[in-house]
Amino acid sequence: MRLQRYVVALLTTLVLLLSLVPVGSADDILRVEDLPRVAITIDGNPLAADAYIVNGRTVAPLRAIFEALGATIEWNGATRTVTATKGNTIIKLTIDKTTAYVGDKVVELAVPPLIINARTFVPVRFIGEALGATVNFDPATKTVKIQTGLGCTLPGGQQHSGTIQPGGETWGLCGSPHIISGQFLIQGKDTPVLTIEAGALVQFEADAMFIVGRDAPGGLVVNGTADKPVTLASAQPGATPGIWKGIEFHKQTDKTHASIQNARIENAGYYGAIYLYGPENLVEVLLKNVEISKSANAGIYLEANARLAAGSGGLKISGTKSRDGEGGFPIITDAVGINKLAAGEFKDNDVNGILVGHNSSDIIVGSNTTWSNPGVPYLFQGQVHVAGSGSPVLTVQPGVVALFASGKGLKVGDDGPGSLVADATAKPDGGGAWTIGKTELTAALPLTQLTIAPQCGLCTTNHAIVFGAWNQAPQKGAWEGIRFFDKAGVNSKLNGVVVGYAGAQGEWEAGVAAESSNGIPVKFLLKNSLVTGSASSGVQLWGAVAFQPGSTGNIFTGNAWPLRVQPEQVGNIEAGSTFTGNDNDWISVWTNGAEDVVTKSATWRNHGVPYFMESGANIGGSSKPVVTIEAGTKLVFKDYGIIVGSDGLGSLVAAGTADKPITFTSERGRPGTWRGINFTDQAGAGNKLEYVTIDYAEIGVELAVDLGGFIKNSTISHAGDTGIYRSYDTATGTDFTVGLNNKFLSNKSNTNR
Repeated sequence: MRLQRYVVALLTTLVLLLSLVPVGSADDILRVEDLPRVAITIDGNPLAADAYIVNGRTVAPLRAIFEALGATIEWNGATRTVTATKGNTIIKLTIDKTTAYVGDKVVELAVPPLIINARTFVPVRFIGEALGATVNFDPATKTVKIQTGLGCTLPGGQQHSGTIQPGGETWGLCGSPHIISGQFLIQGKDTPVLTIEAGALVQFEADAMFIVGRDAPGGLVVNGTADKPVTLASAQPGATPGIWKGIEFHKQTDKTHASIQNARIENAGYYGAIYLYGPENLVEVLLKNVEISKSANAGIYLEANARLAAGSGGLKISGTKSRDGEGGFPIITDAVGINKLAAGEFKDNDVNGILVGHNSSDIIVGSNTTWSNPGVPYLFQGQVHVAGSGSPVLTVQPGVVALFASGKGLKVGDDGPGSLVADATAKPDGGGAWTIGKTELTAALPLTQLTIAPQCGLCTTNHAIVFGAWNQAPQKGAWEGIRFFDKAGVNSKLNGVVVGYAGAQGEWEAGVAAESSNGIPVKFLLKNSLVTGSASSGVQLWGAVAFQPGSTGNIFTGNAWPLRVQPEQVGNIEAGSTFTGNDNDWISVWTNGAEDVVTKSATWRNHGVPYFMESGANIGGSSKPVVTIEAGTKLVFKDYGIIVGSDGLGSLVAAGTADKPITFTSERGRPGTWRGINFTDQAGAGNKLEYVTIDYAEIGVELAVDLGGFIKNSTISHAGDTGIYRSYDTATGTDFTVGLNNKFLSNKSNTNR
């Protein structure tokens, strides 16, 4: 006996010296003929594995003992460390090291994990007791008896294939691991249900899978607990992602018996580790506290009319890999599945983003839908349409990041009524409100491109709502942008939003665009938001469109130009926004190549940047509109000018001050390159041009009637024809060259006589 102990000690020393030999080496480290054999039973059932006594302690094959007791294992070849997990119990052992860990507790082992016959063996008593079992040794039969307290009468390794038995089946820790081969169909005429109890271990052969409710009704209920989760994993050692095909729920799934709770799913996936397919009927499954790792294509795939049931949450998805060069997302979903999608912990996937839509198909939001914040970006391959007969509202919650592929965007009210409410100040739980300002918007700006998606640390602290480009290094106009159409109504809202890299270069493109050419009013709130990276305008309005009151505090930067509106909409631009750092810092006033009539009284505010008058502006109508231009405002004209009294009475009040004059000038800076200001015979009362500079017009001011001395303290220069042209009797009418402190400089003619 003393000699035997000496031999064992010597061999153990050799193991330490050869610690770089990997598990599974063909070399034998200990000779089995030198070691006494013992038997092991678990709840009376023999463990089908060799076991030996080393230094007075029983050791058994690592995988066999751990899995028989319902634990899962991970092997780190670099450190030669085994990590076993069962419920909340985590055990760590290192080959040839006597120090082990149970959670944070350090345990010294009499015998370390070691290699026998090229297999890793671990001490049985330590493992059994650490996992909550009772371990005794019967010297008469040389048997180690492990009692789990479950009174199990089934041997481990129960085999399952084909179709579930009528009336259903229940699988538990007793009989684990349950081994699945091929397609195991959970369906039948009597709607059978497979129930998997807490602590059970289910292992799948290569390409094996669960199929629920495909050809007949059926249900699957996985009832793990926090301390005894259910594990579904590969039966193959060293499994790779997608080695088994996962769990599929089809159109005849029994919704009342469709849940997976407190479970771990490893190395699964063809479409995804969990795949829901609802081409006709709604398919929904409760997923709660489910950990999915090392899947192929997707952790969860929700196709067509499929979604997670209310109450789902606590999802952890990691290590998802692409399959055939595609996928690699924690979740892939269609329009139904994105509604109130449960938040989770998504990390170390090939792409840490939720793919919405597949094969570039459009996403139709046809009913009220909420995009909650899952903690990673939503990635859109197709167009998103918010429209339907029920006037759906798409609500986007704080912190959501939505990234769009090239040429795709978000369309509201195009094929039917619909509204968009993206309010970053509204807390999802209804308590209080977030504060969103320049600091928060600037911090959210990096989220407008995919470079953050591999590990989106910013997503956990971001409160702004982000719409950006699904592109690693986007250029201006990388995606289409947000567009409101004539059926979008008047209730849409963008508050605390960042819109980045949208608005391709084109006549009708913008980061945010709204149009209504049929006279139906479209209004939306744009408040405390950042619009940047548009290849055209940051925001463009056309037709019967207006900002809702309170649209202020916005930042327009990094666009080709910040804002493009029609003359009727200029007065709708409230003070308090910032227009800076654009290619052209101006507000474009645009009518698609013609003059447009301002029919309502309005104030054209001084926003610190010029109005670029791409087209002219006419003032007039039955309501006798008055357009007031604030002091310090500058208007730069391309070709056309301003007509006061067009299609009805109208008035212009441009009253600057000595230190803040109002300027009307030409884009080209040459005499006669725009038409000037024309007061017709329908010019109303109260017109004023005071402390005004009018440069480079063909005719600076043209008067059809004598309006009195309303031009004062002003300068008219570089007129291509006449500074002031009067159609009335110049002998008796107002003469603007004397007594009104006006200046005439470098005009072809100052006034007509």
